[in-house]
Amino acid sequence: MGRRPRHRCFGQFHYLIRIAILAFSAVVAFYVNYRSIKVACLKESCYQIDTQMLTAEISRDLVLADDQNFSEKILDLLQRCGTFVGSDRAYLMLLDAGLNNVAYSQEWHGKDRPAAVPL
Repeated sequence: MGRRPRHRCFGQFHYLIRIAILAFSAVVAFYVNYRSIKVACLKESCYQIDTQMLTAEISRDLVLADDQNFSEKILDLLQRCGTFVGSDRAYLMLLDAGLNNVAYSQEWHGKDRPAAVPL
């Protein structure tokens, strides 16, 4: 006995289902990609805002600094920058290219961290 011939409508129905599944998959893929791009953009925007806020606060503090509180302002600057980038210590070093000289100025280290270079 031979195989029963398929009906013409049955083959078209499978074809339409395959097209529907393909279209649904494309919509889901587009949505997931759009969401991931949107989340990445939001994270980047938040990072940019935080960076700009940090820069503005540090600039304001340095403009208001005077001889009496300059060291405190620099230490606060190092603490803010170190915390922002997730570091446990930050340094301020002064470079003099004309004299080929490097001067270690200040260091900030996180809690329970010893100073790396004695002042």
